[in-house]
Amino acid sequence: MLRAVCSRRMRDTSVRRKRFLILNWLWARGDQRARKAILTVLAAIAATIPSARGLSLEEAFVLAASANPTVRAAREAANADFAAVSVARSAWFPTVYGFASADAAYNWLDTTAIQEGDNAGYSTTGRFTLGLVYNHSLYRGGSDTEMLRHARRTARQSIAAAQGVQQSVLLRVAVAYLDALLAGHTVALREEALAAFEERAREARVLFEVGERTRSDVAQAEAEQAVAATAILSARAQLAIERSLLEKLVGAPPGRLEPAAEPDPMLLPPTLDDARRAAEHLGPAVRVAQHALHAAEHAMRAIHGEAGPTVDLVGSMSVTNKHDQGQRFFLPGAPLTSADSAARERRADISAGIRLRIPIYQAGAVKGRLNQAKRIYLQRREEWMAARLEAVQKAESAWHNLQTARERSAAILTAVMASATALEHIRHEADVGERSLREVLDAQRVLVEQEIEALTAERDRIVESYRLLEAVGGLRIGELR
Repeated sequence: MLRAVCSRRMRDTSVRRKRFLILNWLWARGDQRARKAILTVLAAIAATIPSARGLSLEEAFVLAASANPTVRAAREAANADFAAVSVARSAWFPTVYGFASADAAYNWLDTTAIQEGDNAGYSTTGRFTLGLVYNHSLYRGGSDTEMLRHARRTARQSIAAAQGVQQSVLLRVAVAYLDALLAGHTVALREEALAAFEERAREARVLFEVGERTRSDVAQAEAEQAVAATAILSARAQLAIERSLLEKLVGAPPGRLEPAAEPDPMLLPPTLDDARRAAEHLGPAVRVAQHALHAAEHAMRAIHGEAGPTVDLVGSMSVTNKHDQGQRFFLPGAPLTSADSAARERRADISAGIRLRIPIYQAGAVKGRLNQAKRIYLQRREEWMAARLEAVQKAESAWHNLQTARERSAAILTAVMASATALEHIRHEADVGERSLREVLDAQRVLVEQEIEALTAERDRIVESYRLLEAVGGLRIGELR
């Protein structure tokens, strides 16, 4: 019964649920822009869901992926690194820029004592130039190619890191959702237990008045009633805490929570060896470390290319307009006379060529940077190996915890059914005087605690299944049906 309450999946009968399934299918097959649009649509659909219908775990995942600030920050960081690819690609294209210059000059010649044959005057010169400069890198020792590959690997590393952050947040959402669901069921069980203990206390008082119960029986029943009332207060406080945490993760009040279940068995590794292999290659931290390793390798090769020759195609074109104007005064032994002069000049210059530069001595700068890049590459390789070992260990732990949680859940459910049967028989025996009220109260309390323990075991089983899915890199919205 408890398994049916805690583990049944929400039936896909509503129109909104079908929309979610269709959009999730498109998510698994769309590109980055399509996924961004799908997240917006899913968030809009989730916002229109009435509170009476409740919030499912899948919808909580969608809300967290679109509204959680941690996920959005990681996604923007990945977009920033992805934009750096265009910067690295620009080295493959030519650069063209224009220039302009203008200048003017004024010259004045004056003699302090004008003698015969001397002259005086002034002149003005104006020059205006327009031009274009073209530069295209043909070869840089392979640095351009390696820097482009480095930028692409860095972008992939950021995307993998963002996906890892999203999976981590989704796991936190799953834990918070199931904790809130458990707290809600716990409150309901505590309220049912309080009602049962109130009924027992009422019966004890009635039977005490007719002499069939003692005052100690009444006191014991009232004590159990008070303990149950106190437990309800604690359960309600815990429920408020868990719902508040879930609201912070999904960015909206959760409303009524729908029952949750384990993810699709097809997403979980069937054996321990499969879990190890999946975590070793698809674990979020492993993928980030692997891309970082390749990025460091390309950075090292790019620095090595700086020691090689470079070949550039260069060209320029300019047009210059020049204007000269002046007036001279001279004394040829006669009265003062003057003469005017003016000249215009237009010149066009065009040049093109190939420039080869061969490094001969670089003061050890390139060699030092190359040694540094090699050390960084070795560091990234060790980090990648450590990430693989840690991912395998995490997957193994999640696998064993899931198997233990499943066995524990089944065992506790058996115990709950046995305790319920025992309580029913003890009540009948107490009605005929074969059992005391204390035994009935103890059996009632044991059943309540075992029911709560069974709910906790169900919660642990589902949480551990999502932990295993996150450990092998499968906790993605597009694959959660």
